[in-house]
Amino acid sequence: MSRISINLVTWNGAKYIKHCINSILQQTFTDYDVNIFDNNSNDNTVEIIEKNFPQFKVLKNRENIGFAPAHNKLFAWSKSDYIMCLNQDMILEPNFLENIFNFLNSTKETNIGTIAPKLFQWKFDDNDPYNSDKTGKTNIIDTCGFQVFKNHQVVDIGQSKEDAPEFNKIKEVFGSSGACPIYLKKALEDVKINNEYFDEDFFSYKEDVDLAFRLRLAGYKCYFLPNAICYHDRSIKTGTSTIKNRKAKPSWINKYSYRNHVYLLIKNEFFVNFIKCFFQLFFYEFKKFIYVLFFEHESFKFLFKNKKLFSKMKNKRKYIFKNIVRITSKELYKWYK
Repeated sequence: MSRISINLVTWNGAKYIKHCINSILQQTFTDYDVNIFDNNSNDNTVEIIEKNFPQFKVLKNRENIGFAPAHNKLFAWSKSDYIMCLNQDMILEPNFLENIFNFLNSTKETNIGTIAPKLFQWKFDDNDPYNSDKTGKTNIIDTCGFQVFKNHQVVDIGQSKEDAPEFNKIKEVFGSSGACPIYLKKALEDVKINNEYFDEDFFSYKEDVDLAFRLRLAGYKCYFLPNAICYHDRSIKTGTSTIKNRKAKPSWINKYSYRNHVYLLIKNEFFVNFIKCFFQLFFYEFKKFIYVLFFEHESFKFLFKNKKLFSKMKNKRKYIFKNIVRITSKELYKWYK
């Protein structure tokens, strides 16, 4: 049994996949296994893997079941102590796994559930993917973990900023982006609901935020590790401006984002914190509501498309607060900026 399982879900990632897997093979830490699940790619992603990396088996699905269900299958199959979710549009520095493993095995911190690595932006060019002076690796931050505001907006720390000393300190953060988190297997098993780690009703988008909340509620910590470096060709970048964020995203992402944000609040927040954050939360959600009502009719309809899901979210909330929650509302509130 390997110490670390690298779980890679692919979907139409032909232009990335060689670079991604090669960066895995170049790791200085080698006690890992690689699990690949393809979500019915209609390009030649699978063919590239099978031709160039025959040592890795690809589990080929006949339909795109989404990010959350695909990773849940890999989570269940993985037996390692640590599990990494890896996006196909990423490359790792050679000492990435070694630095994470050394930290986890030397730290005196307790109840760690997640490691948030340091992601830089990767300006991908298939003809010149690694040239940091031109279009490859950059020193522009993609994410250093999650920050939550009192209005319950969740942002990636440091995104689009140049690297700086403030991003080079090991520190506890709220949670880790789903682009490349490292989870402790025991923590995942502790917070799963009906054998789901990521919420499959989310299908895709914000399932990483939902899981971050659940791990927090269970008392697990997330540490940002600045020497665990990787690069991400994120197609959609976010900031603190709600309107700009929504305009920059494809309509399908906006639909899932709007709906799933409501779902994760229903599931994971203490009532007393809703009251404490009422004004910030109300104005943030009201602003989104007005914009969606006039400019994103489909997103508004999508929220109410399946009313049964609201009941499911309420039932999941009951389960979470009965079986998972081990912290107080004050301990969660302290993370809100």
